[in-house]
Amino acid sequence: MANFDREHIVRYLEDDLAPEERTAFEGELQRDPALAAETQRCREWRELIQQRIPYDEGRAQLEETLSGMREKYFDPAAGSVKGKVRTLRIYGSIVAAAVLITFFVRYFGEGERAMDKLGQVDMVTSTARGLQTDSLLGPAAAHFNAGQFADAARILDEALNSDSSNQLARFYRGVARWRLGETEGARADLRAVYAGRSLLQYDAAFFLALSYATEKNKAAALEWLQRIPHDAPVAPKARELSKLL
Repeated sequence: MANFDREHIVRYLEDDLAPEERTAFEGELQRDPALAAETQRCREWRELIQQRIPYDEGRAQLEETLSGMREKYFDPAAGSVKGKVRTLRIYGSIVAAAVLITFFVRYFGEGERAMDKLGQVDMVTSTARGLQTDSLLGPAAAHFNAGQFADAARILDEALNSDSSNQLARFYRGVARWRLGETEGARADLRAVYAGRSLLQYDAAFFLALSYATEKNKAAALEWLQRIPHDAPVAPKARELSKLL
């Protein structure tokens, strides 16, 4: 790559080289394996970014703005060669930053929203689960399902003080604590439910995985997902979370 650098590669892929420059560049591609490899790598990254960022009004506006900048700063009749090189670098930096910011905001933003959706669960009462009715679980469920997790956790504290073996109360307290950002307390509850081998055992494993996934701890998340059998009721959500990782 002695005669050409990444700026030339970007301009080549954007069809922005003058005819004589393009001819020279393509000739060098045939002779220089390093240049050919770097060009292919840049082409793959460009295609990946285009696939990840769907065309929308915001992207159209960005492209219009950058097109205007190119016309302003790269008019063949304006400026010296050094000035063009300097503005080319500025233009290239702006393009790269804009595309990457859009890519990461969209890609990771959508991932976080998908995880949040996977974490949405309604609290069912003990009657719905066929367990002994607990008068505290009804009010706790009302608060939990309304997104009032602090109130739900407070009532579930009372339920567990009355009966520490109530796995239903412990599971939903764990989820409520996770929603409140009390990660360690949440995991303590969920691990206890998983170890207790109740009907909620694999639901607890899923929320443990989700708690690690939201922290970008892929290894720990996958470890808990692998404990969920393929035929468990929560298995479809586990598979979806695994894909997001």
